[in-house]
Amino acid sequence: PDTARELLDALAGDAVSADVLLGLLGFAARHNERLTTADESHDIVKNPTVDSDATGHEYVSGTEESAVAPLYLIVGDPSRGTAGSDDRRTHLSAWRLSGLGRQIAELVPMRYSDDAELAKLGNRVAEIGKQWLEAASVEWAIVDEARPEIVVRRDANTSAQWLYGKRVLVLGAGALGAPVAEMCVRGGASHVVVVDRRAVRHGVLVRQPYSDADIGEPKATVLAQRLRHIRPDAKIEAVVGDVCSSELPGDGAAFDLIIDATADRIVRTHLERTRRAYRDRWPTLATLLVGHNATRGIAAIAGARASGGGTDVLRRAGIAARTEATGELRDFADDFFPTEMRTDLFQPEPGCSDATFVGSAAAVTSLTGQLFTGVLAAVSQPDEQQTMSVLFVRLPGGPRDPCPRGTRWISWPNDIVFDDLTGFEVRISARAAAELRAEACRGVRIRGPRVETGGTLLGAFDDAAGVVWIDEATGPPPDSLLSEVHFQHGIAGVDQQLSARREATGKATRFVGMWHTHPYGPAWPSPTDEAGMAALVMPARTAPPRALILIAGGPAEQWTAWLEGYGTPAWYARIVDRTDSDANAQPQLCDVDRHGGPVTWWPGGFATRPLAIPASDLRSYAGPAALGTAALEETDVLSRDIGLALSGGGFRAAAFHLGCLRALHDLRLLNRVRVVSGISGGSLMAALWGYGLADFSEFDRSAVKLLRRGLQHSIAWRALRPSRLTRAAVSAGSALLRPGRPAATRKATRTDCLADALRELAFGDTTMTEAVRVGTDIVLTATDLITGTAVRFGSATSSSSKHGAITEPVEVANAVAASAAFPLLLPAVEQEPLFTRATSRTHHPLLLADGGLYDNLGLTVLQPGRSAHYTHHIYNINYIVSCDAGRGLLQKKAPHFLPGRLKRTVEIIHERAQNEGRGKLHEWAAAGLLDGFTMAYLGMRDERIPVPVADLVPHERVATYPTNFAAMSTRDLDALTLRGEQLIRALLPIYCPRLT
Repeated sequence: PDTARELLDALAGDAVSADVLLGLLGFAARHNERLTTADESHDIVKNPTVDSDATGHEYVSGTEESAVAPLYLIVGDPSRGTAGSDDRRTHLSAWRLSGLGRQIAELVPMRYSDDAELAKLGNRVAEIGKQWLEAASVEWAIVDEARPEIVVRRDANTSAQWLYGKRVLVLGAGALGAPVAEMCVRGGASHVVVVDRRAVRHGVLVRQPYSDADIGEPKATVLAQRLRHIRPDAKIEAVVGDVCSSELPGDGAAFDLIIDATADRIVRTHLERTRRAYRDRWPTLATLLVGHNATRGIAAIAGARASGGGTDVLRRAGIAARTEATGELRDFADDFFPTEMRTDLFQPEPGCSDATFVGSAAAVTSLTGQLFTGVLAAVSQPDEQQTMSVLFVRLPGGPRDPCPRGTRWISWPNDIVFDDLTGFEVRISARAAAELRAEACRGVRIRGPRVETGGTLLGAFDDAAGVVWIDEATGPPPDSLLSEVHFQHGIAGVDQQLSARREATGKATRFVGMWHTHPYGPAWPSPTDEAGMAALVMPARTAPPRALILIAGGPAEQWTAWLEGYGTPAWYARIVDRTDSDANAQPQLCDVDRHGGPVTWWPGGFATRPLAIPASDLRSYAGPAALGTAALEETDVLSRDIGLALSGGGFRAAAFHLGCLRALHDLRLLNRVRVVSGISGGSLMAALWGYGLADFSEFDRSAVKLLRRGLQHSIAWRALRPSRLTRAAVSAGSALLRPGRPAATRKATRTDCLADALRELAFGDTTMTEAVRVGTDIVLTATDLITGTAVRFGSATSSSSKHGAITEPVEVANAVAASAAFPLLLPAVEQEPLFTRATSRTHHPLLLADGGLYDNLGLTVLQPGRSAHYTHHIYNINYIVSCDAGRGLLQKKAPHFLPGRLKRTVEIIHERAQNEGRGKLHEWAAAGLLDGFTMAYLGMRDERIPVPVADLVPHERVATYPTNFAAMSTRDLDALTLRGEQLIRALLPIYCPRLT
């Protein structure tokens, strides 16, 4: 309606007459008048404004003689809704009545006065009011509603919604802190505290949200005032002072989120130390940093109850930026964590604060927005396992600039945390804890359950924070001495290891101490340990003047549970001072006895035999697995996220893969393997593990026995038997009479003899669906020479992408033989199984040869994003561990004759195909399809191994071992298995740190 009369007519249907309307307006006007304070009235008089009455005549409001402010009539009207629905939400409409109308309304209630004159006057005013309503005009008023029942917040369903009603502490009110505080207020935070000790200077106006009028005022005070104007209902506090000396709640329980935007190392250290005492009560702490030219940013997030704070997470970020496998974070390492002091410092404008970084308001605002959005995403979806995380962000460049990946997250689980006897807090990373346990498990497997082991600890001391970090742990150097009563740390190779890790981590990780175990005993130094600590000799030339001595032990139940992957052992830690003894002196056997009897000493490193074994024991010694070991079963877990690929390569590959499996067993990762993909010799080892004995030590023994025995004699003996020769002749004749069709008589080739030998010595009549590793699929690959496609024999299903699923049972022995049938050496296997695709069932001929012809690495089975339209083998995995028994680059003579040239041609084609497969791993990881991968490559050049291994089996020692199935000597078997074990133990923690 445009007039008050039309408005009355519209309201008449709801029984609102002119008298009722005037009465309601009068009540509202009187009520509003009582709410008006004297100060507000005074302000109106001081600041008059021009208005107009209902007749269009202008008047000045704010004086005693003038009309008062206009009156608004608000009417609630149900929305139109859907027929049959009761969901009718009330919308508000508002009409603006002139100031004269308000005056009339204020006088109308006098008609109810007990004073007759006033009542008469009130009735007269009511009549005038009715006349005014007949002629007065009304205007629509804009209603700015924020009622949640009809209005959806513009940040609804975003991570910023987490802020609503939260309490936030913002440390720093500069280029990062001020925008973050504003974002918190706009996001609905109920209580925001801003802490800063500096005042506004003219130099900061370039990129900080202050004005010229604010110069000289405390930043925190000015910012708080500005935030109150944005949200008057929010509680905004300003604290002007140093963060380290301000009286803020130490336990952090008064806040839901703490933002450190100071870019101050002293503040970070103060928070790290303060947080130690209240770790269980502190909220999420987010530390924001911007690079020196404001093109990159980092948000370090320590979740509630995280073991470390901002200093801890940033330290991890620096190490990760330098050691990350793809190298895509190298620019962050150079920007935020340079190994040398930056020399290209700039001179800030007069009036600026510290020379922190150069950057525009646009760049800083963009980075701050990205970083804080990431922080809110992290706190709104907390990860109970990965409690510490870091977000790396980059600004976009120009059209011709490189376009690296914009953002990257890296997360870590909590450390194992406890105090040493001197008051330092010891933090053992998950990676270091896994290495400690893996070395203890290897000791059980190799030396027996009660022999102590130990090694070196790498990390850093932080005296200001009172923390010693243990990032990595190594096993015993080769010249160490191990027994059931004492562990003596050696020195061989330690300097090289420390130097390599110090350089790789940008000097962040150094020697910090030594560790050893007390299996089934107290985690407390023995008298021999005490004597050793009293005259401590560091195992490195550049060792610091002190070291952490760490002992792991515990009673039988606790110790065994830790070895099996549950819980933690009992810990003892003490920081001791070094002596001036010769750090290069070779360790000597300690003069200790056990109950007066002789002590058996073992060497460190990857040795598999004690220093001295009685002659009677030597005759019965059958390899590492023959020693007494505790039964350490693989336990089933919900998280099976690893794909394991075992390449081809005959017995060379099988032995190498056995070593890799040993290392994965010691790391307790076999129970996380979702699928094992085997090729040729890798198929043999995959089948032995997947279909053999459930206990790992028994599997180990059976695998060693088979490799030592070999298969060639068994194949030859079966192939030369008269009955076999007769069937071979019949088979050959059948092939001539039926070209292009399978031979009429089966089991007449050397490959069939291989299958028979495997059936007798390893698998019996076991079929592919009878795997013993519950939760893990076994997939063995062969190549169909007819179609040129792969045929997958799997524990879940066997199939061909060309023909569909195989419906007939497939024996494991036959699948392994087909996968290992390398042309020229072993004939292809002819079959015609029944296939099912959709609703059709058809027999198709197959000519099966070595799976390495199609994919010698076994990686295609594990490829992310495979389509169910083409394959039955699709696996959702996060990590790939590829064990490649390839020889690598060797010095070769030039081939001068045709056979040699043909052989070299095949080798080149084969190597190029494998290089392409290795490149796929990098592509999948770079695309974010994998969380990580590790390739244990037998042919890897020794100098390329990121962690030097003192007693490493050299590449040249094993690379030339043939790929046949001949019996292996103990020496060759030990060399191949040890290299596989060494590579997995050296590479996996580097390239898949979250996996260990």
